[in-house]
Amino acid sequence: MRKNGPHEASSLSATHPTASLFGSGSDESSAGDATISMSNRDAVPDSVVEPLFASSQSAGGANSPGGADPAAGEQAAAEKSATNWSRRIPRLRTDSRVWRLAPRGKFPKIGSIQVKLLTGTLVLVALVITLGGVGIVGLYQYRNLADAISSRAKELPMATQIAQAAAKARDSNTRLCQMRAQATMIDPFGMPHSNLQMENDEFHNTINELDSALGRYSTMVTAKIEQPQEVEAGSTLINPETQLASLDTIRSILTEIQKNQNNLDYLVIDRRSSRNKMGETLDELVGKTRAHLVLIHGQMAAFSDHVKGRYRLGIGIAWVAFAAAMVIAAVMVWVFQTSVLAPFNNLVIGARLVSRGQFGHRIDLGTGDELGELAVILNEMTDRFQNSMAHIEKMCDELDQEVKVRSQEVIRNEQLAGVGFLAAGFAHEINNPMAAIAWSAEAIESRMNDLMMLPDDERLLDSEMTENWRENLQRIEGEAFRCKSIIEKMLLFSRMGQVEKTSFDIVPLVNDVIEMVGTLGKYKCQSLRLFGDETAIVYANDQEIRQVILNLVTNALESVDCDGDVSIYIHQGPKTSTVRVKDTGCGMSAEVQAHLFEPFFTRRRDGTGTGLGLSISHRIVCQHGGQLSARSEGENRGSEFELRLPIAAITEEVTSPAYESWKFQDAQQTQAA
Repeated sequence: MRKNGPHEASSLSATHPTASLFGSGSDESSAGDATISMSNRDAVPDSVVEPLFASSQSAGGANSPGGADPAAGEQAAAEKSATNWSRRIPRLRTDSRVWRLAPRGKFPKIGSIQVKLLTGTLVLVALVITLGGVGIVGLYQYRNLADAISSRAKELPMATQIAQAAAKARDSNTRLCQMRAQATMIDPFGMPHSNLQMENDEFHNTINELDSALGRYSTMVTAKIEQPQEVEAGSTLINPETQLASLDTIRSILTEIQKNQNNLDYLVIDRRSSRNKMGETLDELVGKTRAHLVLIHGQMAAFSDHVKGRYRLGIGIAWVAFAAAMVIAAVMVWVFQTSVLAPFNNLVIGARLVSRGQFGHRIDLGTGDELGELAVILNEMTDRFQNSMAHIEKMCDELDQEVKVRSQEVIRNEQLAGVGFLAAGFAHEINNPMAAIAWSAEAIESRMNDLMMLPDDERLLDSEMTENWRENLQRIEGEAFRCKSIIEKMLLFSRMGQVEKTSFDIVPLVNDVIEMVGTLGKYKCQSLRLFGDETAIVYANDQEIRQVILNLVTNALESVDCDGDVSIYIHQGPKTSTVRVKDTGCGMSAEVQAHLFEPFFTRRRDGTGTGLGLSISHRIVCQHGGQLSARSEGENRGSEFELRLPIAAITEEVTSPAYESWKFQDAQQTQAA
């Protein structure tokens, strides 16, 4: 057994979308007062806005000092109106996932803008530290070089002074030897005070000066060794320990000279060379001091080469660091341009396109950061808005279609009302002549029957003429009664009003109609079958619904041939019960479907229809709050009539296109969750 589900018809919205204008929190509304957004005031009818603002202003005036309203009745009426509207318009629940701020995570994502900016800042700080470190190291190297040069500048005069003192002592000793060799006295110490004594004193003074200079030099070198920073600064020229070892050698020779100043073995002059052992020791001393001086000068040359290599290396490192810094800075600028500025620009361009009405545009950044998340959110908002607009457009189309249908119904009802008013005006005047014509035709027919009973020789008319008159009289009688039936239906239009409605099962009623029609001889060859639910409750007047179903079934049976098929399907839905009468008959064209429920419109094949049956049925169904519709795929392809009746008393529901759109969005969110 095949069952078809009910197709709920969309109801005409009766309210304006003002639900979103009312706040649901206790901060924005209290004691039934409703507040409305000024930005959306133009979208609300004045009949809605004025009571709301009146109640709000009256409440504010009552609370302010000196704001007593003398018109207490108007204030109470305004408050009552606002309260009624706030009760009639359902408050929309706010989706917390949309309006509540997303919780901030403890750590940012790897590809987020925070991480990018932090990484760029760290790289920039590293570059600054590197370049600053290179500069500071260069400055320290320069300071060490300056300290070393300053130290060597102090040492060179001392080393030169020692070498000069040693050479002076040697020259003084040479002169003493020559002077003694030329003297004729045997004991040189017995010489009178003379130039020889002065030369000897000069020699001793020179030795003392050499000792004093060597002491100062050794003290300075020893101080360098005891101070590590001085050693480090001086190591760029000469190793202080090597320098101190050289000075110790010179010190040992000088000590030997001082010890042997009065030793005769050192003072005896060789006649052949005019020298003594002191001269040999002084030659060694001069050699050591000069070697020390040569050591210092040689290290200065090596130090010059070392310094050149160091500053070349430093310059190379500085240029490499500068080039690396420039490359890294360029890479950072490129990364910032491609990962932040360009996506942000694309985001702004996409938002502008969407704001200009290109709702099909989608923003795809592919960055995986906050900008990408914002682009996804904008795309979702655009999708929701586009879906809402599509849903609203669909609803508007449905409402436009429903308005057209209702307009046609209004026109049809006006036509029927005009017909009823016309029938009420002259039905009685026409019924009497029609009745007289019918009765007269019936009387003449009865008289003709009496004449036919007479013998043939007494008849005034022959049989053929009598039969012709009888047929004409029957035709007059039938058409008169047909006109009377039409007038009675017209009177039925004029007398339609409120009828008593009850809840009952429509299935037994349909079975009674099927049994009643099945007894008629002209419908016995057609197939009439019932399918569907065993129970279908409707809230209506059973006699009028019986008339409607009988009209639909007889129309379907008359549209099919002898081997035709008529099927009736019954189904009960959540709000309505549906009765569908489907046939395999002649079908209907689009023109017939457009004028099907208009009064006096008929396309019966035998031409006997009055064109009022479906109009009456449609009016009855509309008065019950139901719907009667017809569908056909074309001529000779069958027809289907669908009757929908409510299962309970109809209560007016306040709806609007915006509210339906919001319900649609909530349904989408629930389905996605």
